Amino acid sequence: KKEKTYQEINFPLGCLNKQFIVHGVGSQEDPQQSPGPLIIQCLLQDNPNFAIDNAENCLYVLEIDPVVSMVGTEKKVLTLENQEISIKVPKGSKSGQKLQFKNKGFYRTNVVRGDFIIEIKHKIPTNISEEQEKALRTYLELTGEK
Repeated sequence: KKEKTYQEINFPLGCLNKQFIVHGVGSQEDPQQSPGPLIIQCLLQDNPNFAIDNAENCLYVLEIDPVVSMVGTEKKVLTLENQEISIKVPKGSKSGQKLQFKNKGFYRTNVVRGDFIIEIKHKIPTNISEEQEKALRTYLELTGEK
């Protein structure tokens, strides 16, 4: 007769996108034998803020208006520790540009961390007011791009 049992398992740091083994809690074909190992595969659940790359760095996409990118700004972002930090988006930042923070990403092992990488993506506004359009057209005239 098979029966379900529940056991609390501590996930070790650095197990993301890896397997780890918990001995003595797996399936047991013969009731006379000890339970075998339980193999657990850890995957990052879909998350609107964070992704993981092949080097186990944390990727965060920051959408900003292209005009904001042209003049630079400070933005608040949420870290993996759920702390809000202020980062400086440099003047003239391009879409796709990356800001890299060493050793602030996902744990690769229980002591070594990947990087926290913020990728800037320009978010083009789809609806602008007449006043905003007029200001943008004035800007274009000033640049000679009209």
